[in-house]
Amino acid sequence: MGSVVVDVSHRDHREAVLVVGLRRGQRRFTSRETALLDDLARQLAVTMRAVRLSGELQESRERIVRAREDERQRIRRDLHDGLGPVLAAAGLQVDTLRDHVDPDDETGRELLDRMDAGLRQGVADVRRTVEGLRPPALDQIGLAAVVREHAAALGGTGLDVTTEVPDTVSAPAAVEVAAYRIILEAMTNVARHARATRCAVRVAREIDTVVVEVADDGCGVLPGSDGTGGVGLSSMRERAEELGGQLLVTAARGGGTLVRAVIPVKGQA
Repeated sequence: MGSVVVDVSHRDHREAVLVVGLRRGQRRFTSRETALLDDLARQLAVTMRAVRLSGELQESRERIVRAREDERQRIRRDLHDGLGPVLAAAGLQVDTLRDHVDPDDETGRELLDRMDAGLRQGVADVRRTVEGLRPPALDQIGLAAVVREHAAALGGTGLDVTTEVPDTVSAPAAVEVAAYRIILEAMTNVARHARATRCAVRVAREIDTVVVEVADDGCGVLPGSDGTGGVGLSSMRERAEELGGQLLVTAARGGGTLVRAVIPVKGQA
């Protein structure tokens, strides 16, 4: 039984080839069959090109997000360890200089006051910029400790929170920030809306992914809901998807809600 190879091309770019077998006893396709195959090949080429370009766009987006977070981490470190201490030291020098200025020199003291105020404002601006670039707690105490602290704070509201988070998640900066944002948003949602008594948080580094789970015993996903509603859920889903991951909100076993995010680490440490 013979076959015919049809090019699946779009704008002179071969996306694939379509191999179609002839029927028993058939030597070639009819003109109508050939036209049908050509039309099918064109449609396949457009679809395959769209899928390929969509995949390339997603990969590009992931690279940009990861590079952005890595750069934010670098800038934060440079500001925190470089410019911040320099401004603080300059402030101390102004205080020392003040002791050597004649008390009757009003002009000199006014100048020092303005310098001191400017330096204090500069330190405050650096601190605010540093905190905006990346959650400082991640670098100060790590993801596990941040989650435990938030769990303890929610415990004061009567919610029993258990955590299972390794001290070292070993993930790129972008993945760590996404996990941090998703966990805190999900825990806050439980405290505010779930009417739950218990909440369990789990983070695990699997072969090439980081898995985040937040489960509660509250009122659960509303009947007919797909778990996509709400600004908080949309934000969590976007954080996972921009890194090539996914986030699902489903009914938890035994009642309540399970928020589960799976974020690829792309083989990065």
